[in-house]
Amino acid sequence: LARILGASVAGGYNLAYNVAVVPPAKLNPIITRVLFPAFAKIQDDTEKLRVNFYKLLSVVGIINFPALLGLMVVANNFVPLVFGEKWNSIIPILQLLCVVGLLRSVGNPIGSLLMAKARVDISFKFNVFKTFLFIPAILIGGHLAGAIGVTLGFLVVQIINTILSYFVMIKPVLGSSYRQYILS
Repeated sequence: LARILGASVAGGYNLAYNVAVVPPAKLNPIITRVLFPAFAKIQDDTEKLRVNFYKLLSVVGIINFPALLGLMVVANNFVPLVFGEKWNSIIPILQLLCVVGLLRSVGNPIGSLLMAKARVDISFKFNVFKTFLFIPAILIGGHLAGAIGVTLGFLVVQIINTILSYFVMIKPVLGSSYRQYILS
């Protein structure tokens, strides 16, 4: 990123990323790691697995959504208060990355589901596909619109990832409805 954006702008992007995306990325794997054994015990009962998976999604949402939506709303005050006014340029980046963090947080429990069903092959293939979307989106976004472009590229890929995650990873394993996924 520093080559595309310059060191100072990349530093600002990194600061926003570390506030909005990293905390959920650290917390959510702990939640899913704790619940993986429970998923493994019920792996042959698809209905029970479906119910518990959607409960887990709800818990992850209850933890992450208020924090990240709150941060998105107060970013105009949070950034100058915590980092100083010289970092005000990262406010829109931070706000967009809060949306990325929300979307990523609901994707995290999918790993435990796939491990419990012995379908990590799906996750591997999907992650390879994601990488082929992510790299060009970041590079093109950065060249066209700087740090905001990188952030928008990241957000677009994350939206695509979140939608496709259901169809590629959840539905084949649980056979559940998209409505149920969205509501949880």
